[in-house]
Amino acid sequence: MEPIRVRRADPQYRRYRSPRLRAPLRGVRVDAAVPPDLGVRCDAALLLAPAGAALSGRTAAQLYELPLPARFPGSDDPRPQLMAAVGGSTVDVEGLECRLCLLPAEHVWNWAGRRVTSPARTFLDLGAVLGVPDLVAVGDVVLRRGLATKDELAAVVGWAGRRRGVRTARRARELLDARGRSPQESRLRARICLSPLPDPEPNAVVHDRHGGFLAEGDLVWRAYRVLVEYDGAVHLDERQRRKDAVRRNQLAQAGWLVLVYTADVLARHPDRILHEIRTALMSRGWAAR
Repeated sequence: MEPIRVRRADPQYRRYRSPRLRAPLRGVRVDAAVPPDLGVRCDAALLLAPAGAALSGRTAAQLYELPLPARFPGSDDPRPQLMAAVGGSTVDVEGLECRLCLLPAEHVWNWAGRRVTSPARTFLDLGAVLGVPDLVAVGDVVLRRGLATKDELAAVVGWAGRRRGVRTARRARELLDARGRSPQESRLRARICLSPLPDPEPNAVVHDRHGGFLAEGDLVWRAYRVLVEYDGAVHLDERQRRKDAVRRNQLAQAGWLVLVYTADVLARHPDRILHEIRTALMSRGWAAR
């Protein structure tokens, strides 16, 4: 059963009070056997929303399966977020967050049968609640999955004028790279690029002195033969561990200095990572400003 909107004036209203139905939002009923997941809440929100409204912000990001951090302003708010165009009407329903704003038609997509702000507009809107590293992680996924191009992101950011979050979105867009393979790797690269350290090459292939393939590093400073790897795996089988150990030994024998960081270290000690990378680069001839 798809969610349906019910009104007290409906002659059949009483039958919608059946225990076989539940209310994901006030004024909406759905089969009680349907799991109360994000999709159901979004469908219920759109039933109550004014014409032309679209799911937005963190809700749009969740629908696109973009990598939001565990904590950010509003992250603990379970209400679906909606945007409605200025000049229309808004709704005041418990369990629903709807606001009026500028919402051009080209900023709205149909995603899995739902009206959702486009990935580019969602990237812009998230700039109001995310920092640059977290927004870079979102933007890298948007580019890698082909949800938007750099030009499309630039167009939306340029359209935004001085709206809240645009400065963060503008800075994050400059750092985006579709070669990023994981959100944590993107966050680490963004922190490095925001620091006085030289920018690394993401996911770059390095060769031995004969020109043969040696390895592909997550972040590479080729001129200084320094390589950083992000190790996000919680469990690796013994065969993969041995393979990684052999590869890192080969890099060391070829004169590369390899630094390896885990998700826990990145989350707890980002400044320590920057200091260690700085020390490594200086040991290889980089002159810090």
